[in-house]
Amino acid sequence: MAYETKLALFFRDTIKITRIFDSFHDIRMHPRISLKDILVSVFLMPYWSIKALLQLDVHLRTPQMLRLFRSPKKKWWSQILPSPGS
Repeated sequence: MAYETKLALFFRDTIKITRIFDSFHDIRMHPRISLKDILVSVFLMPYWSIKALLQLDVHLRTPQMLRLFRSPKKKWWSQILPSPGS
């Protein structure tokens, strides 16, 4: 008998996994969420996503976050052309 089979039988016999799995119900077969709740959540998803993005934007504009993530602004041509004083 393979090691995996022995391990599966051990868990089946000692932990009673089948009894644990039997306590879970398939939500597709016996839904307990009302259709109204599903529709309200679907229709409010765009609002929630925009609100979450705006809250993230506000959070990222705090002085602490700007100091942490802001890089010094350099013009693209200053990297290519030499400075006039050199």
